[in-house]
Amino acid sequence: MEKLLTISVAAYNVEKYIEECLVSFINEAFINNIEVLIINDGSTDNTACISARYEEKYPGIFRLVNKKNGGHGSAVNCGISEAKGRYFKTVDGDDWVDTGALRELIDFIKVTDADVISTDYWWVDDKTYKKTKEIKNTFKGLKYRKKYKFDRVCSDIYINMHAMAIKTEKGNCKQLIDNLNAKYKIIDEENKKRSDEFEKLRNDFNKKDREFQEQKEEYIKFMGFQNNEFEKMKKNLDKNINENRKLKAKNDNYENQFHQLQNHMKVMKTQYDEMVSKYKYIKDENNK
Repeated sequence: MEKLLTISVAAYNVEKYIEECLVSFINEAFINNIEVLIINDGSTDNTACISARYEEKYPGIFRLVNKKNGGHGSAVNCGISEAKGRYFKTVDGDDWVDTGALRELIDFIKVTDADVISTDYWWVDDKTYKKTKEIKNTFKGLKYRKKYKFDRVCSDIYINMHAMAIKTEKGNCKQLIDNLNAKYKIIDEENKKRSDEFEKLRNDFNKKDREFQEQKEEYIKFMGFQNNEFEKMKKNLDKNINENRKLKAKNDNYENQFHQLQNHMKVMKTQYDEMVSKYKYIKDENNK
């Protein structure tokens, strides 16, 4: 039976997780449609022993490939060279798959000829099992099970290697990966350029903001000085007004005293005029 999907499991010292990973591929509905390549990348723990048990129990499904340690990339490349399925997908040894989602992927492979199939996946905390969706940003109008031209959507969504199932027919799997990496490299360069431009704009803004803050502080200091001077002037003015009020009160008092004195002088003049008249009368009588 043709293998519709090769799943390459890059495994290095994952004895704690590998069994949970391998068990997730076992389902009677599709197990004969897949091959699982366990690429043991020179593990020094029991990863190879655990994997060998599954190879023995499920021949033709699981296959253990032992190699010298070369890192994750070399394990993926080894899986590509060993793959026999129509499509190729990579899973890490500390991952596992949702059986229902894997079954849906295989059913879709049966009816599609797309070069790349993109699927969602999640980060899962191995202690709390809290799930975080990895592919958070999608493009507007996205429809699942619809075919898109890669050049149209590659700048709108980053398809991680773990989210890909890549067509391997005619030995083009590695070429496809190289092409995807080349296109994403161009996108990364453009994003870096935009990021550098944004960083420059942000630095310019921060510089202007600092200048504005400095000017604002100078203005506040200046206005504070002006306010202090104004308060001093206001206090002096209030003091002068109070002194003027006191002087006016004194002046009003002097003016009242002056009027009283004038009235008194009038009375005295009247009395004097009366005395003069009496004296003149007496003098005139005596002269007779």
